[in-house]
Amino acid sequence: INAEYGEFEESERQKAQDEHAQAARLLASDSKLTSQDMTELEEFVFTAIPGKEEIAVEILSLLYLRSITFEKMMSWPHPIEQFTACGITNEEILPVLDKALEYRRIIHFKKTGVTMLE
Repeated sequence: INAEYGEFEESERQKAQDEHAQAARLLASDSKLTSQDMTELEEFVFTAIPGKEEIAVEILSLLYLRSITFEKMMSWPHPIEQFTACGITNEEILPVLDKALEYRRIIHFKKTGVTMLE
């Protein structure tokens, strides 16, 4: 029963994330990003700040409106400054996003041997 409950809980969480991602896309309907670009950003943001869907929607809509891709974020030398310039000012979330981006860079470097920094 616990395994079934866990699967149900995961399914509900995914459904909620999908709904919030859709809301962010609607808020940023003027975005020049492709659907793939948006999906990459959604995966990053929802993974970086799980359980904070309302904040994730705000962050995603700001990134979408500025046509910031995940690939571009990976090249930022000073992510907190760049996130702040995008309008993301939550003092608790900024270091979390910074660390999550650093982690993703490390994984990318280990897989490819290529650094993404500008």
